[in-house]
Formats: sequence, structure tokens, C-alpha cells
Amino acid sequence: MSDTILKVESVSKKYSRSLRHSMLYGTVDIARNFFGFSHKPEVLRKTEFWALDNISFTLKRGESLALVGSNGSGKSTMLKMLNGIFMPDKGRISIDGRVAALIEVGAGFHPLLTGRENIFVNGQILGMSISEIKKKFDEIVAFSEIESFLDTPVKNYSTGMYVRLGFSIAVHSPSDILLVDEVLAVGDLSFSIKCMKKMAQFRENGGSLVLVSHAMHNVKNQCDHAIWMEKGVLRELGDSVDVADKFEQYMLNRNADHDGEIINVDPNVDIISFDHDNDIQQGESVTFEIKIVFKRKIIEPIFMIHMHSSTNDSLLFSHYSNCEGYSWDSLDGEFILKIKTTSLNFKEDEYPISFYVSEKEVNNHLLWHQKMYILRIKKKSDIYGLVDVSPEFSVHH
Repeated sequence: MSDTILKVESVSKKYSRSLRHSMLYGTVDIARNFFGFSHKPEVLRKTEFWALDNISFTLKRGESLALVGSNGSGKSTMLKMLNGIFMPDKGRISIDGRVAALIEVGAGFHPLLTGRENIFVNGQILGMSISEIKKKFDEIVAFSEIESFLDTPVKNYSTGMYVRLGFSIAVHSPSDILLVDEVLAVGDLSFSIKCMKKMAQFRENGGSLVLVSHAMHNVKNQCDHAIWMEKGVLRELGDSVDVADKFEQYMLNRNADHDGEIINVDPNVDIISFDHDNDIQQGESVTFEIKIVFKRKIIEPIFMIHMHSSTNDSLLFSHYSNCEGYSWDSLDGEFILKIKTTSLNFKEDEYPISFYVSEKEVNNHLLWHQKMYILRIKKKSDIYGLVDVSPEFSVHH
């Protein structure tokens, strides 16, 4: 048995920006294939572009790989090709084993069927036999924690319940490779931790993992290697920590072009006020009270707050509501968001604060307040360095 379980060789995938042209090209290509006529997949036709361009990588058994990048970089397209949903226009994908995938919330579920019935439907889509599903049924239900809703049609499930059931079916299927998209970000913190432990156990048992994530701490903790793609082109391939650090710095520098700006991508989202204690002492916590109005229903809103160094623009903290275990199916109208930190033991200085609002995905920004606010920390004692760790000194003979 080969040590390599997944091999992607010079893979490219093109899309059309026009639905009408896309349907036309698809019909023409099917007709050409049916009648045995050759076509040139390497040639871009009108309105077409390369969603992925000449991507190559390998994955060994038991290893884990993260796909990172900005929105539109091609991560989800690559994952769907690995799952066989899309075929590459150029190149080749070789997989030596069974694949289980959790790519989209509710994928493979029939909304009118109950959770119980969908376990059997989704399990068979993932290649499980009826006897395999029956054998794993109790484990799937127990892990998903939806026992009391098992005989409820899934159309009545929340997004989090969809994720629980979908992930539980995927991770309990007899597979060699597990493909996971960012869908875990919508779950609560306790279930996300449970999923991470299950994926680690999957790997310990010899399984391989491909993870698409905007949460760099998950990339660093869960994956051996990472691929950073931008606009369909492979930009970095290597150790997960190194690649994640480079991607975070890239995103930080990109946002720095808008320092001191308010950018409303969606006019239906607005911040009425952003209140906090402007001056605090070293070691004190701070509470941010942000009055927000959503003039439409925002699905799965994500709130992000960052504190920057005033000297080298590094991030001192960067927190995302979904990664901290706080999620909402939807919000609308006017409300107050409170964010309370732990004690901030930083040296005396002025620290810029940024605040973002996104929908469904971390990088799907609806509003940016880039370095719009200042937090002043006043010294309690002189420290040399950035952080006061309050050390205790003792001498022992």
C-alpha cells in the first residue's frame, strides 16, 4: 500500500462569470464528449476565468492539510474536486482510499425527512451500507447530541443542529480521508472542541484530514501542513504554523491600507456608538459596548475585535465571536453587543482598536472600523517590554 493517499497534479478549474454562458459551454462540452470531438480545456472562452490554476500537492496517510486564503481563493472549489463533485479541467487528482466530507451545511440532507431518516440517506451517500449505518447509528446520535429531535424533520433544525448531525455522520463513516469545510465555525464552543478531539482521534487511527478554515489557531493546532491560495494560485505550501503566520500577516497588512477608515460594505449594517473606558490601569479589564443596527436579517453574524500595537502594527489580541463559542442563527434590528476582556497587563501606551462585522464567514465583511478607536493603558509600575507578567522573585539556599 502506497504511503501517499492523495495526489493533486497540476490541477486547474475554470468557471464562467455569466450563468447563460456557463450553461451554454456546459451543453457544448457534453455534446463534444458524447460525439467524440476533442476540445481545448486549457483555452479560456468569453467570460471564463481560472478559479484554480496549476495546483499541485500530496498528502500522506495519517497527515493533515489545511487550505487557507481569502474569499474567492479557490479553497472550497478544491475541496469539492477532492470530493468528486467537480472535475478538473486540467490535471489529475488521485485518491487511494474512501472519502467522507462535510462541505456545506445540510448537504445531502432531505429537508422533509427526519434526522433518523437522514442518517440513513446521508450515510449511504457517503458510501456506507445499511448494515454499517445500523452498527454506527447509536454512536452517530450520541455524538450529535440531537436525541430529542431525532424524529423531527430536519427543515426545522437550526444551523448548529445541521452541523452536529452532518459532522457526526461523516466522522463515523469508514473513511480514509475526511474533508471538512469552515462549517464547524457555526457550532458552539463545546461542540467545536468535541469535533476537534474527534478529528485528532481520526488521525491517530491512521486517517488523513483536509481542513478549510479561516481560524488560524485551528490550522496551527490541527494540521501538519498548509496551502495558502490567492485568486486560484498556490502562494505558499509548507508547515502549517509558518503558512498560517504568513497569511495572518498578509491579511493584517491588507487591512492596514484602510487604517482610520469606516468601510460599510453593506449599508444595512451600521454602528450607532462604540463605548469603552478610554483610560484603564495595567491589569484592569475593559468592556466594549457597541450599539449596532441591522436593517435586514443578518444570517449567522460574526463579530471581530482586534487590539494592535502602536509601534510595529502587530496584533496583541484578535478574537472572533464564532471561534470563542458564541453564535447566533440570525440577528436584526437594534441591539447592544458587549465584549469584556480579561485583565490587560500591557505597558503604558495607546492601543488602536479595530472592529468588524461579518456574515456566515469570517472574511465576508459587512462593516469595518479599522483602527477607529483608542484604548489608553496607564502604568501601575515600570516594566521593560510589552507585557507585565507580575513575576515573583525568591532566593533559596
